[in-house]
Amino acid sequence: MDSFEIRDRIYYAVCYGTSRLDEPLLENHNGAIFSVDSSLIKGSPMSRRVTHFVCSHVAVIPDRWVYRNFQARLDFIRPEGRKGDRLRERMYDQFVLLEPVMEYEALIAVNYVRKTGRPGLPGETTLR
Repeated sequence: MDSFEIRDRIYYAVCYGTSRLDEPLLENHNGAIFSVDSSLIKGSPMSRRVTHFVCSHVAVIPDRWVYRNFQARLDFIRPEGRKGDRLRERMYDQFVLLEPVMEYEALIAVNYVRKTGRPGLPGETTLR
């Protein structure tokens, strides 16, 4: 995870993740949800079999909000992690399609923190 600075403080941009996928979530995010089976996430164990990343909800959080004892990474980002594996190749392709959504939302969140000094999701953003 890459960090960046705003006003001499370290922050991270993170996609909101949830294990609960329901109709309100699907309706509010127009398909910008990236569902990943826990077997494709390496590192600390995930709480459920599938984690759903809401790509249209990127929060900017300060360094102090990050759990140092929790580390996880998508197991299909590196080329060697997906070579010859169709599932991992498909997951990577889906990630690449959603990456511009996450980048756009991260920019909005960064500008919000710069303007207000308040970390988290920008403005009145709610998940559902």
